[in-house]
Amino acid sequence: MRSIRVHMALAALLIGTVGAQAADLSAPMPVKSPPAVPAFSWTGLYLGAHLGYGWSRTTYSDATLPGWQLVNRPDGILGGGQIGYNHQFGALVLGIEADISATGIDGTTYDVAPFAGDRYRDHLKWTATVVGRIGYAFDRALIYVKGGAAFAHADHEYQWIGTTAVATGDRNPSGWTVGGGLEYALAPNWSVRVDYSYLELDKRGVDLVEPSYAWVADAEQTVHAVKVGINFRPWP
Repeated sequence: MRSIRVHMALAALLIGTVGAQAADLSAPMPVKSPPAVPAFSWTGLYLGAHLGYGWSRTTYSDATLPGWQLVNRPDGILGGGQIGYNHQFGALVLGIEADISATGIDGTTYDVAPFAGDRYRDHLKWTATVVGRIGYAFDRALIYVKGGAAFAHADHEYQWIGTTAVATGDRNPSGWTVGGGLEYALAPNWSVRVDYSYLELDKRGVDLVEPSYAWVADAEQTVHAVKVGINFRPWP
Protein backbone atom coordinates (compact mmCIF):
# COMPACT_ATOMS: atom_id res chain seq x y z
CA MET A 1 0.00 0.00 0.00
CA ARG A 2 2.80 2.38 0.86
CA SER A 3 4.30 1.76 -2.61
CA ILE A 4 0.97 2.59 -4.29
CA ARG A 5 0.66 5.85 -2.34
CA VAL A 6 4.22 6.84 -3.24
CA HIS A 7 3.55 6.15 -6.90
CA MET A 8 0.32 8.18 -6.80
CA ALA A 9 2.11 11.12 -5.18
CA LEU A 10 4.84 11.07 -7.79
CA ALA A 11 2.23 10.94 -10.57
CA ALA A 12 0.36 13.93 -9.12
CA LEU A 13 3.61 15.90 -8.83
CA LEU A 14 4.49 15.09 -12.44
CA ILE A 15 1.06 16.13 -13.72
CA GLY A 16 1.27 19.45 -11.83
CA THR A 17 4.72 20.18 -13.22
CA VAL A 18 3.63 19.47 -16.81
CA GLY A 19 0.50 21.62 -16.37
CA ALA A 20 2.52 24.54 -15.04
CA GLN A 21 4.92 24.29 -17.98
CA ALA A 22 1.99 24.19 -20.41
CA ALA A 23 0.47 27.28 -18.77
CA ASP A 24 3.79 29.08 -19.11
CA LEU A 25 3.98 28.17 -22.80
CA SER A 26 0.45 29.45 -23.49
CA ALA A 27 1.10 32.84 -21.84
CA PRO A 28 2.00 35.60 -24.40
CA MET A 29 5.64 36.60 -24.47
CA PRO A 30 6.26 40.28 -23.68
CA VAL A 31 6.87 42.37 -26.85
CA LYS A 32 9.15 45.39 -26.77
CA SER A 33 7.46 48.50 -28.22
CA PRO A 34 9.27 50.15 -31.14
CA PRO A 35 10.82 53.52 -30.33
CA ALA A 36 8.49 56.47 -30.97
CA VAL A 37 9.19 58.32 -34.23
CA PRO A 38 9.54 62.06 -33.50
CA ALA A 39 7.21 64.36 -35.45
CA PHE A 40 8.87 66.29 -38.28
CA SER A 41 9.73 69.90 -37.40
CA TRP A 42 10.01 72.81 -39.84
CA THR A 43 11.93 74.94 -37.34
CA GLY A 44 15.32 76.12 -38.54
CA LEU A 45 17.40 78.02 -41.07
CA TYR A 46 17.26 77.02 -44.74
CA LEU A 47 18.78 78.07 -48.04
CA GLY A 48 18.02 76.94 -51.55
CA ALA A 49 17.63 77.56 -55.26
CA HIS A 50 14.74 77.94 -57.69
CA LEU A 51 13.88 77.93 -61.39
CA GLY A 52 10.68 79.14 -62.98
CA TYR A 53 8.72 81.21 -65.46
CA GLY A 54 7.43 84.75 -65.23
CA TRP A 55 5.12 87.00 -67.16
CA SER A 56 4.62 90.71 -66.82
CA ARG A 57 2.60 93.75 -67.84
CA THR A 58 4.39 97.06 -68.35
CA THR A 59 2.24 100.15 -68.87
CA TYR A 60 3.82 103.25 -70.41
CA SER A 61 2.26 106.68 -70.04
CA ASP A 62 3.21 110.35 -70.33
CA ALA A 63 1.66 113.20 -68.35
CA THR A 64 2.29 115.55 -71.30
CA LEU A 65 0.22 113.28 -73.59
CA PRO A 66 -3.19 112.94 -71.91
CA GLY A 67 -4.95 109.72 -72.87
CA TRP A 68 -1.84 108.08 -74.33
CA GLN A 69 -0.99 104.67 -72.91
CA LEU A 70 0.89 101.66 -74.25
CA VAL A 71 1.03 98.16 -72.78
CA ASN A 72 3.86 95.65 -73.22
CA ARG A 73 3.62 92.03 -72.04
CA PRO A 74 7.11 90.52 -71.68
CA ASP A 75 7.71 87.01 -70.38
CA GLY A 76 10.56 84.55 -69.87
CA ILE A 77 12.38 82.18 -67.56
CA LEU A 78 13.96 83.08 -64.22
CA GLY A 79 16.22 81.51 -61.65
CA GLY A 80 17.89 82.35 -58.38
CA GLY A 81 18.19 81.57 -54.70
CA GLN A 82 16.51 82.07 -51.34
CA ILE A 83 17.36 82.04 -47.65
CA GLY A 84 14.97 81.99 -44.72
CA TYR A 85 14.06 80.85 -41.25
CA ASN A 86 10.96 79.02 -39.93
CA HIS A 87 9.71 78.47 -36.41
CA GLN A 88 6.97 75.92 -35.74
CA PHE A 89 4.32 76.25 -33.01
CA GLY A 90 2.27 73.06 -33.10
CA ALA A 91 0.95 72.92 -36.66
CA LEU A 92 1.48 76.67 -37.20
CA VAL A 93 4.71 77.67 -38.99
CA LEU A 94 5.91 81.29 -39.02
CA GLY A 95 8.87 82.42 -41.07
CA ILE A 96 10.78 85.09 -42.94
CA GLU A 97 12.45 84.73 -46.35
CA ALA A 98 14.53 86.76 -48.81
CA ASP A 99 15.01 85.76 -52.44
CA ILE A 100 16.53 87.12 -55.63
CA SER A 101 15.97 86.02 -59.23
CA ALA A 102 17.80 86.83 -62.44
CA THR A 103 15.18 86.91 -65.19
CA GLY A 104 14.82 86.67 -68.92
CA ILE A 105 11.44 88.42 -68.80
CA ASP A 106 11.74 90.39 -72.03
CA GLY A 107 9.35 91.69 -74.66
CA THR A 108 8.77 94.19 -77.45
CA THR A 109 5.66 96.04 -78.56
CA TYR A 110 4.78 98.69 -81.14
CA ASP A 111 2.73 101.82 -80.66
CA VAL A 112 -0.48 102.60 -82.52
CA ALA A 113 -1.83 105.86 -83.95
CA PRO A 114 -0.94 108.65 -83.59
CA PHE A 115 2.54 107.19 -82.96
CA ALA A 116 2.12 104.02 -85.01
CA GLY A 117 5.30 102.01 -85.48
CA ASP A 118 7.34 103.38 -82.58
CA ARG A 119 9.05 100.43 -80.87
CA TYR A 120 9.27 99.79 -77.11
CA ARG A 121 11.20 97.02 -75.44
CA ASP A 122 11.63 96.25 -71.76
CA HIS A 123 13.77 93.63 -70.04
CA LEU A 124 13.26 92.88 -66.36
CA LYS A 125 16.82 92.02 -65.31
CA TRP A 126 16.19 90.90 -61.74
CA THR A 127 13.63 90.85 -58.95
CA ALA A 128 14.06 90.48 -55.19
CA THR A 129 11.60 90.09 -52.32
CA VAL A 130 11.66 90.11 -48.53
CA VAL A 131 8.54 88.47 -47.11
CA GLY A 132 6.94 87.16 -43.97
CA ARG A 133 5.36 83.70 -44.22
CA ILE A 134 2.62 81.90 -42.33
CA GLY A 135 1.86 78.26 -42.94
CA TYR A 136 0.10 75.16 -41.70
CA ALA A 137 2.03 71.90 -41.43
CA PHE A 138 0.67 68.43 -42.10
CA ASP A 139 3.77 66.66 -40.79
CA ARG A 140 6.13 66.75 -43.81
CA ALA A 141 3.79 68.87 -45.98
CA LEU A 142 3.57 72.63 -45.51
CA ILE A 143 1.05 75.01 -47.09
CA TYR A 144 1.93 78.70 -46.75
CA VAL A 145 1.04 82.24 -47.78
CA LYS A 146 3.43 85.18 -47.84
CA GLY A 147 3.62 88.94 -48.28
CA GLY A 148 6.15 91.74 -48.11
CA ALA A 149 8.36 94.10 -50.10
CA ALA A 150 9.50 93.77 -53.72
CA PHE A 151 12.41 95.29 -55.65
CA ALA A 152 13.53 95.08 -59.28
CA HIS A 153 15.73 96.44 -62.05
CA ALA A 154 14.52 96.90 -65.64
CA ASP A 155 16.14 98.08 -68.87
CA HIS A 156 14.09 99.91 -71.52
CA GLU A 157 14.48 100.80 -75.20
CA TYR A 158 12.58 103.20 -77.44
CA GLN A 159 12.99 103.53 -81.19
CA TRP A 160 11.24 106.23 -83.16
CA ILE A 161 9.81 104.90 -86.41
CA GLY A 162 11.93 105.73 -89.42
CA THR A 163 15.16 106.02 -87.43
CA THR A 164 17.92 103.56 -86.62
CA ALA A 165 18.95 105.19 -83.35
CA VAL A 166 17.71 103.54 -80.15
CA ALA A 167 17.11 105.48 -76.94
CA THR A 168 17.83 103.49 -73.78
CA GLY A 169 17.16 103.89 -70.08
CA ASP A 170 16.69 101.91 -66.90
CA ARG A 171 14.80 102.09 -63.62
CA ASN A 172 14.87 100.50 -60.17
CA PRO A 173 11.26 100.26 -59.01
CA SER A 174 10.06 98.92 -55.67
CA GLY A 175 6.65 97.80 -54.46
CA TRP A 176 4.87 94.95 -52.72
CA THR A 177 4.34 91.24 -53.22
CA VAL A 178 1.96 88.49 -52.12
CA GLY A 179 1.92 84.78 -52.88
CA GLY A 180 1.90 81.28 -51.52
CA GLY A 181 3.05 77.75 -52.07
CA LEU A 182 3.33 74.11 -51.09
CA GLU A 183 6.49 72.56 -49.67
CA TYR A 184 7.26 68.91 -48.93
CA ALA A 185 10.17 67.52 -46.89
CA LEU A 186 11.89 64.61 -48.62
CA ALA A 187 14.31 64.13 -45.72
CA PRO A 188 15.20 65.95 -42.49
CA ASN A 189 17.61 68.21 -44.42
CA TRP A 190 15.91 68.51 -47.84
CA SER A 191 12.57 69.81 -49.11
CA VAL A 192 11.06 70.72 -52.48
CA ARG A 193 8.39 73.30 -53.21
CA VAL A 194 6.17 75.02 -55.75
CA ASP A 195 5.83 78.78 -55.20
CA TYR A 196 3.77 81.59 -56.75
CA SER A 197 4.47 85.33 -56.39
CA TYR A 198 2.67 88.44 -57.56
CA LEU A 199 4.69 91.68 -57.60
CA GLU A 200 3.30 95.16 -58.10
CA LEU A 201 6.04 97.69 -58.82
CA ASP A 202 5.52 101.43 -58.55
CA LYS A 203 5.34 103.93 -61.42
CA ARG A 204 8.70 105.48 -62.19
CA GLY A 205 10.02 107.73 -64.91
CA VAL A 206 12.40 106.28 -67.46
CA ASP A 207 14.92 108.63 -69.12
CA LEU A 208 15.11 107.28 -72.68
CA VAL A 209 18.21 108.93 -74.07
CA GLU A 210 19.91 108.82 -77.48
CA PRO A 211 22.42 111.36 -78.86
CA SER A 212 19.86 113.09 -81.09
CA TYR A 213 16.88 113.12 -78.72
CA ALA A 214 15.65 112.25 -75.23
CA TRP A 215 12.28 111.48 -73.72
CA VAL A 216 10.99 110.72 -70.24
CA ALA A 217 8.20 108.14 -70.05
CA ASP A 218 6.45 106.79 -66.99
CA ALA A 219 6.40 103.01 -66.60
CA GLU A 220 4.64 100.81 -64.05
CA GLN A 221 4.85 97.04 -63.96
CA THR A 222 3.22 93.96 -62.48
CA VAL A 223 4.90 90.55 -62.44
CA HIS A 224 3.65 87.00 -61.97
CA ALA A 225 6.19 84.26 -61.20
CA VAL A 226 5.81 80.49 -60.73
CA LYS A 227 8.87 78.73 -59.36
CA VAL A 228 9.92 75.24 -58.37
CA GLY A 229 12.60 75.14 -55.74
CA ILE A 230 14.71 73.01 -53.43
CA ASN A 231 15.76 73.93 -49.88
CA PHE A 232 18.53 72.60 -47.64
CA ARG A 233 18.45 72.88 -43.86
CA PRO A 234 21.96 72.66 -42.35
CA TRP A 235 20.68 71.91 -38.83
CA PRO A 236 17.43 69.89 -38.93
